Amino acid sequence: MDQMGRSPMDTQQPIAAPAHSRTPMKALLWLLVILVVGSAGVGGYFFSGGFSAMSDNGEKKQMSGLLIMATTPFTDQQVPSWIFPTLFDFGRNEFSYVPADKLAGSPDGLDLAYQHVFSMNGAFIAFVGAENVGNVSTLSDIPMQIYRADVSDAVTFNDFLQRVQNAERVTNSAGVVRQFPSVSNRGDVVYSSHALADNKTLLSAEANSWDIYLVSQGGEEQAVTKGVHPVWVDDTHFIFLKNDGLYLYDVAQAIEQKEWGSLEKASMRMSLDVSDDGQYIAWAAREAGSVFVLRALGWNGVQPLTLKGTIPDAGTYAVFSPDSRYLAVLAPALSSKTLGKWESSIDIFDIETLSRAGSELLLVGSEPNFTYLTDWRP
Repeated sequence: MDQMGRSPMDTQQPIAAPAHSRTPMKALLWLLVILVVGSAGVGGYFFSGGFSAMSDNGEKKQMSGLLIMATTPFTDQQVPSWIFPTLFDFGRNEFSYVPADKLAGSPDGLDLAYQHVFSMNGAFIAFVGAENVGNVSTLSDIPMQIYRADVSDAVTFNDFLQRVQNAERVTNSAGVVRQFPSVSNRGDVVYSSHALADNKTLLSAEANSWDIYLVSQGGEEQAVTKGVHPVWVDDTHFIFLKNDGLYLYDVAQAIEQKEWGSLEKASMRMSLDVSDDGQYIAWAAREAGSVFVLRALGWNGVQPLTLKGTIPDAGTYAVFSPDSRYLAVLAPALSSKTLGKWESSIDIFDIETLSRAGSELLLVGSEPNFTYLTDWRP
């Protein structure tokens, strides 16, 4: 167990056997060009700015778009600083920080905004935000709320920016931790919620200790089930994790069905993503040292999932490219600069072959427990 409370990774496989196109958002590119502040560096630490997209046989790969993440750099005193919205632009081949108050606003101003995700059609954005944070030391101290912005009618950059800066707060209650929102094409939001606890407890909390809430486009909020990491697969279904595996929730019928079993208890340290074409699921399982890629034959609860393959990468987060051809995996790694310290790296894999599609992106000096990879936009 290291000083951040992490246990050594094991090799146990977490899944056993089955239990039975987005619209390009050019405005986000404008956001990067206009709002990004300088190079990505805090407290003397900098992210690597280069990515070489090559397959194992030397074939050059074409990748584009933006990786959307949040990072927590260490200060010069070797303690985590703050969570910053961060982008990697494949076109520019560089990382950049984005000021939180430029990605979201409110009458009082947001001190924290992260875990930004888009709906599959690019019409909505959801994220975690907090006002008046002040001096906090744990996640539980942060008054987290979920925000949603409708950018479907944004024509110009100023339209887009105004809608994001004036995102609607869709939750209100205090005394809970909210994480990992997902927004559907019609604006419904699902997210995970947990009672107050210290950071170590939250990070290792089993899936069934979290609650999943649904907030309709009209603003009605209700708890629907136990679990973590809900992700929409269409307008009426989302997948999520419970202790014993992956489930599909039917919103119209208010029923859930187990789709894939787990050999180890699912927890917050795992994560899910669904490809934009709806054909694949990425299940990142850090403790198992693998990312499992499942193929979806349909989302009607009848056709089973199948295992496409396993990527031997101890990923904490995995997101599909907009064209559903690649998978970006964020994983912790021992620092080459500071002995015994952990940092993060991002590897890109080809979905067809599940092989590496280029060199890794290093996030040197970033605290992996509070580094998030949440989306890949055109």
